[in-house]
Amino acid sequence: MTRKKILIITSIIVAIAIVCVFFATTLLMPKANVLMEFALYPTGIYSSSYYLVLYDDATLKCYYGDRATNDLQADKFMHKIHKFAKTKLNEYEFTYLILLADELIASGYTESGSYCDDGYHVTFLYHGTAYTEIYEDSQPVIIRQLTGDFLRLAPMKIELGWW
Repeated sequence: MTRKKILIITSIIVAIAIVCVFFATTLLMPKANVLMEFALYPTGIYSSSYYLVLYDDATLKCYYGDRATNDLQADKFMHKIHKFAKTKLNEYEFTYLILLADELIASGYTESGSYCDDGYHVTFLYHGTAYTEIYEDSQPVIIRQLTGDFLRLAPMKIELGWW
């Protein structure tokens, strides 16, 4: 064989090996599971909605855009994404969010059932249960703490427009 043919065959073998290693590591790496979801959205319109997802590997992803529904348990909560950012929480931040969410469940908290026509709603989805409240100072302390921490830890600045 000529030197050129050997070089071509070697290049093809190396390329195949690289592709195989890439697919093997992609398929064998465990995927992070969704642990908790949080949404902050205005009432009356579907735009200007924030959707945050916390994964079990401490990754926090934040989406801003237009939601498709008010139901965080729907297959597709966001309809159109305008901005996206993600961050990795440190162990303290991650554990603190989980402890607050566990405290919410342990408290026997039930939704107030309140609704407002001109404001924001906040919804948490944790262990298959959704909790929705009006975003305001009078919301229960545990909801206010959890909301404040999600807003503080979000990988993008969350701007609320009051109209």
